[in-house]
This record gives sequence, C-alpha cells and structure tokens, in this order.
Amino acid sequence: MNHCVMNRIACALMLALACSTAMYGRDFDEREVVVVADDGVAMGATLTIPDASAKPKAAIVLATGSGVQNRDEEIMGKKPFKTLAEYLSAAGYVVLRADDRGFANAADAVGATIDTDAADVAAAVALVDSIYPSLPVGIIGHSSGGTSAVRNATGHNKAVDFIVTLAGPAWSGDSIIMSQSRAIAMAAMGRWDAESLQRKLLSLAKSELPDASARISLTMAFNEHLGDAAKLPNVQESLQKQISALLSPWYRSMLRYDPAVDIASVGMPWLAINGSKDSQVLPGNLDTIKALNPSADVVLMDGHNHLFQKCQTGSVQEYSTLPGDISAETLKVISDWLDKAVAR
Repeated sequence: MNHCVMNRIACALMLALACSTAMYGRDFDEREVVVVADDGVAMGATLTIPDASAKPKAAIVLATGSGVQNRDEEIMGKKPFKTLAEYLSAAGYVVLRADDRGFANAADAVGATIDTDAADVAAAVALVDSIYPSLPVGIIGHSSGGTSAVRNATGHNKAVDFIVTLAGPAWSGDSIIMSQSRAIAMAAMGRWDAESLQRKLLSLAKSELPDASARISLTMAFNEHLGDAAKLPNVQESLQKQISALLSPWYRSMLRYDPAVDIASVGMPWLAINGSKDSQVLPGNLDTIKALNPSADVVLMDGHNHLFQKCQTGSVQEYSTLPGDISAETLKVISDWLDKAVAR
C-alpha cells in the first residue's frame, strides 16, 4: 500500500549516518531523522535500516507508552525500543523510533491528549512512507502506544498495513487504572484500602467538570480521606501536584477513552501480546481483544512483565533488577509473526 505524502520528504533531515553491527550478527545502518507533527512540533528520531544485501521486508514505526519518553522508551536503565529496533532491522525490517513530543521541549506536550499521540504516530508513519513508498508499513505500540496503533488502523485514520500491540489496553482508561491499582496493592499488601477513594478520584477526573470545579471536588475528596494530615502545608502541596496530574488533558482523555469500537474495527493483520505477570495491563486484556476482534492473533508470554522481561513477580519495582530489557522469546514471537504477516 502506498501512503506516500510527498511533502514529508522535506522533514526527513538526515543529520548523521552511522553504520553499526547488530548483536544479532547482521549489519544495519542508523540514520538520524526528524518527525514533524501536524502542528509543527519536531521530534528527533532514529531510522534503523537493514544492510543492502536484500530489499527490506517492511517498515515499522514504534509507538511508546504513557508519559514523555525518549525514542528508546528508556525506563529504569532499560531500553526496550532500542533492542527491538536493532533486532528487527537485523532481521530485515526498516524501523523508526522517535522521541515523544515534550522530550526535547516540555512545553510541546502541554495540552497533549491521546488524540495528539495518535496523530504524532501518524506523522511518523507518513515520514517512513515518504522514504519507502513501496514497502508495507506497520506500527508496534507498547502499552498506551498500542492505543495509537489501533487508532491508526481503523476508520478514516487507517494508515497502515499491520499492527502489533504489546500490552495495548483493551479496556476503558479508568478500568485500566483501577485494575492495575488493585493488582499492585494486593501484591504489595494483600489488600487495597484506597479503592473507594480511587473510584471517586477517577470519576471526578473522567467527568466533564471544568478543571477549576474538578480541582475543588478532588481537593475535598483528598482532604476528607486524609483528615487532619491534609492541613499540613507539605501534604497539601503534594496533593495539588497529584490533582494537576489527574486533570492534565492527556490523563482526562485517557480515562474517557473506551477502545472497544476501535478494536472491533481493526481488519488488518494484528498481533496482540501480553505478559502473564503484567501488573499494569493485566493479562485478561487479551481475552477482551479476542472477544472483540476474533481475527486478531493473541499471544500470552508466560512469566513476563509489562516490559516483556522474564520475571518473578511482575512488580514495577522488579523491572530494574532484571537482566535485559525485552526477552529473546518476545523478540522471536514478534519477528516470526511479522514474517508471516508481510508475506500474506
């Protein structure tokens, strides 16, 4: 499929060209490029390209999870997207990974929503298409990046030929937050004392209340829960920071989004993967995807966490203590599926 947008060629600023040897035994090239969003925000990116011995099989855009992250999706010293990009390019795929808006300049992310995320991923797809117009193009999205992948695979936004979602949410945003909060609390303490407060906070943040009114209601809910402790200046300062996060445009848009209709509408090849010990997007997520879209291929990675590391507990605190940043088993599942998908 040719999705070429010719004016995007000007955005592909080739700032540097470096040849690297992949740890997987095959050479690939790396090019620094720039993704320019529809509103003019520029995001630095790296394009990894298979060596010249054969035509690339397809081009892939990587979409990061929630929060402002760099192109490697770096967290706790782990760089899963760097590993994934290099592995796939060594296996014959062009891969683009970009810094999120706000990484270079925090002001660029002010006012961003999940709609902005999806549009930024679409801009990355358009750039890849302009450079490789004859190649099929897909998206691999991790966590909330999976939402961007799905949204670019449906309706009038359909811009790709295949998608892979790595712990991509299948439930509404508030349900995802409730389920992960419960799982984390139960694993840590065997109980969840703050469930009623969490429900109230999310209900207020999800509502259509204007920010000022919602802030007052959220402050009252926190104060009631904390009692006299809420009167301490440092406690109130911390609470207001938490409330600001709850009322950010991105967070409110995430809470309100229910992906069910979009998931059911995906009609292209789709691989959905979850870790069996994921405490952030629970493995039951895959059952919902399959129920909504029976044609999707779903794989549960046994003993893997949200970052697709082999793990013991799946807790967030465990991430930094585990070797590697994405397991060899996960990489193979993805590349094997891609080889079949692009050959269809």
